[in-house]
Amino acid sequence: MYAKKNQTTYETGKVQLRVDSDLHKALVIKAMQANESLNSFCAKILRITIP
Repeated sequence: MYAKKNQTTYETGKVQLRVDSDLHKALVIKAMQANESLNSFCAKILRITIP
């Protein structure tokens, strides 16, 4: 995650997250069930979790 010149990392909108394969598989399944991309699904979960 690298910020552009004159831009802090919190302004880029990018997050790189490493999870174990079991969690990744569970997230993919839930995202597919919700008919969402993995990225959209994870972003939704984070929005709900972080007020």
